[in-house]
Amino acid sequence: MSATRLERLAVRLLPWAVFAAGLGLYIATLAPTVVTIFDDSPEFQLVCYRLGVAHPTGYPLYTLLGWLFTRLPIGDVAYRVNLLSAVCAAGALAGLFVLVRELTGRPLAGLLSALALAVSPVFWSQATIAEVYALHLCITVWLLAALTRWEETGAERWLIIAAGLLGAGLAHHRTIVFLLPGLALALALPAREGEPRRPRWRCSWWKMALACALPLLFYAYIPLVGARAGSLDGTYRNTWEGFWRHVLALDYSAFLTGNPLAQSRTAGDYLRLWLEQFGPLGGVVSVLGLMWSGRRPRTAWALRLTWLICLAFAALYRVADVEVFLLPAFLAGAAGIGLAFDWLAHRVGAVPASGALRSTVRVLLALVLAGQALWAGVQAYPQADRSDDWEVHDWAVQALSAPLPPDAVVIGILGEMTVLRYYQETQGLRPDIRTIAADQEPARWEAIEGALGETGEAYLTRGMAGLAERYHLDAAGPLIRVRPKPAPAENLTCAGVELLPGLCLQKWGVALRRLPGGWHAGISLEWLALRVLDRDVRLSLRLLAGDGSTVAQHDRRPVHEAYPTTAWAAGETVSDWHDLRVPPAAPPGTYEAIIILYDPASGQEWARWSLGRVELPAGGV
Repeated sequence: MSATRLERLAVRLLPWAVFAAGLGLYIATLAPTVVTIFDDSPEFQLVCYRLGVAHPTGYPLYTLLGWLFTRLPIGDVAYRVNLLSAVCAAGALAGLFVLVRELTGRPLAGLLSALALAVSPVFWSQATIAEVYALHLCITVWLLAALTRWEETGAERWLIIAAGLLGAGLAHHRTIVFLLPGLALALALPAREGEPRRPRWRCSWWKMALACALPLLFYAYIPLVGARAGSLDGTYRNTWEGFWRHVLALDYSAFLTGNPLAQSRTAGDYLRLWLEQFGPLGGVVSVLGLMWSGRRPRTAWALRLTWLICLAFAALYRVADVEVFLLPAFLAGAAGIGLAFDWLAHRVGAVPASGALRSTVRVLLALVLAGQALWAGVQAYPQADRSDDWEVHDWAVQALSAPLPPDAVVIGILGEMTVLRYYQETQGLRPDIRTIAADQEPARWEAIEGALGETGEAYLTRGMAGLAERYHLDAAGPLIRVRPKPAPAENLTCAGVELLPGLCLQKWGVALRRLPGGWHAGISLEWLALRVLDRDVRLSLRLLAGDGSTVAQHDRRPVHEAYPTTAWAAGETVSDWHDLRVPPAAPPGTYEAIIILYDPASGQEWARWSLGRVELPAGGV
């Protein structure tokens, strides 16, 4: 094979190599299942599985792709939807490599840009969970790459491909419109002097319009399934007005016109966020590099204008997770690092020196920029690695494994209910349990009263102010059981041990349970208030090794902080439960569980008691 053919083969294989390397990194750090509650990730994992309607703007393209990934015979459903993000993120890296290589003519510049984006904390975080942003950036960068090919060849097929990708972006995430001014500018700029071929686009307008419009048909998915599935929060209305309100996300305009979440950020906050992505040197170099047009000035201007618009939008859009809306800007910044390397390489090439010396200087420049990116990646890795994150899974499994009666009613915020519904539907865990999502406390009170009137009890995922004064509370696994207050009793005797005057620990038990996240020591307690208690008691549950050292600890008031001892009436029997996760590094052997009662204000210990011993088997987790 000739050297020329080898070079062509390398050119074709390099994007695939970038894709494979990125995919390997993201699969190695991929979340194994549901790992979040307070964002949209569990919603997408459930919506893709059941083919429902996601929150505005509906994300029909993502939902259908996610459904296809749920058919894969690997991991659980949530893992498969997480995998979609990893694949899209790797595709975005390959697209960025192609884009920067076309802008500069240097494959090394493309590699530096791809590396910088690959390990930037925000992008990495979106590559390992079920979210829409990896697909959004994949579409964005390949659209810009198609623009560079049009700029080089003038072939209308590249404009049609770019228009099709724009339509796909509009069928996915509306912030693709950030590209429109830059695309318009790229098409309007005059041809450069000496260009071998003036790119033509005016004769292709109808083909471009058709290519852009066809992907918008994905939005027909929403009314087609809306009547059957609806949205998880129940807000979607399958009417003409409801469809447009959902697709245009009109309710989200409040984050532009107002500040409902009371978010406050300074220019310094945005600067710190930028520098966190690429490191101090990379952060500065990325901005300087964006000023360099390389070989494709039209695409460079489109990239530059997109960057500025994205920054302006993020400054005006007052949401808690503004960093994900800066991802197109981070993409441009990563491209800027490759452009900066190209500019520096040009300057080095103009220096009167030997070719070997100039090559050495270029290699050193590349190593410095790559080293900065790798340093930023090392800093980001502990938080980016979600491969052993089982906390949400273990909570949900223990909640659905608690001794709840048939058709019990569980009430909590939407994210928590979505997680429980996910495990009910995908793994068949307690499908009889009814879940009620109530984000606002008035709605939660209403749901509690309704459940009490229907079944005599309700189960909550979290405590509420005033709950302990109105109701009797018990722990049912990680849930809080709510029932009417019992009548006071007198002349009580303690059948267990009276740890404090008037506070009797009647029964206790410790049980080890192995979940995918590791071993858990579940500690069950049964308290009896012999009289009204005037002490606010805080509990410390600990697991001690043979040498007396603490290997696990859990400090809370009874019933998951929801039922302080000062709220107990004389004669109340309170069931309590605590979960201690055994560290993965804990060796097999005998461990002792103890309870310590202490003053939460001063930390003064009032009493301690041994709850028994458990045997951690060999093999660990």
